[in-house]
Amino acid sequence: MTALKTLLLTSAAVLPALLSSCSKDDDDTISMGEVSRGIEKVMTIQGKDTIFVDAVDLGLPSELLWATCNIGANQPQESGHFFAWGETETKTDYNYATYAHSQGDDFTFTKYAPKIVDGKRNERLAPDFDGDDKSRLEKADDAASVTYGDGWFMPTQRDFDELIYRTTKRYGKLNGVPGILFTSNIPGYQDRSIFLPMAGRKDYDRTFNEGSYGFYWSADRYGTTEAHILWLDYTVKVPNVTDDTRERYLGLPVRPVTYGSDE
Repeated sequence: MTALKTLLLTSAAVLPALLSSCSKDDDDTISMGEVSRGIEKVMTIQGKDTIFVDAVDLGLPSELLWATCNIGANQPQESGHFFAWGETETKTDYNYATYAHSQGDDFTFTKYAPKIVDGKRNERLAPDFDGDDKSRLEKADDAASVTYGDGWFMPTQRDFDELIYRTTKRYGKLNGVPGILFTSNIPGYQDRSIFLPMAGRKDYDRTFNEGSYGFYWSADRYGTTEAHILWLDYTVKVPNVTDDTRERYLGLPVRPVTYGSDE
């Protein structure tokens, strides 16, 4: 009986410590303070109005500033608006029938398409379109430029690569929303971070992968039917951030960049 009593007392003392240890290890909370350092108010002209957009200087060699929020979001953890690639308005249904740069399917593109593929005319072009070889969005088709005005634009594939290699990545939840915290690894800027939520994607009238994956448009086309994206996931318990591609008709969020008010 004495041995059993001792065992029970020992277990009672050890269990709270084990629970405390588990709670500490599983704590993935990201605080607002971590995404509030180094914010700059970037002045921009939007039509006849002057607005200020919050951005963070991560000390990147390119001197780019990254917006703190997605287009259409008021807080870093919000998904904001979803856009098809090369479109500047949101909609309720994302498919080729509603896509601005094709005639209803992925064999009738009308803009941003190579003229020649494998030595012959690109078979995915509309009958009255010979291709334009444009690989990067023009301002008129750039959701960031149209939304925030001159000086703002969607990141390029190279901009995403710079973000990947010049930051450390940590998975966590900001106000309960899963995402990746990108913290600068540049000396003098290592307290500066941006948070990208795992907002998922819109396909037709449904949202997929929200809370599990993040997909962010770049301004760069890939092939004829796709464009480059920044991919986020945490499926193997470590942050996975990489360059990938997705079909142009899909609805994805946009995280804008700028060179600041002086540009």
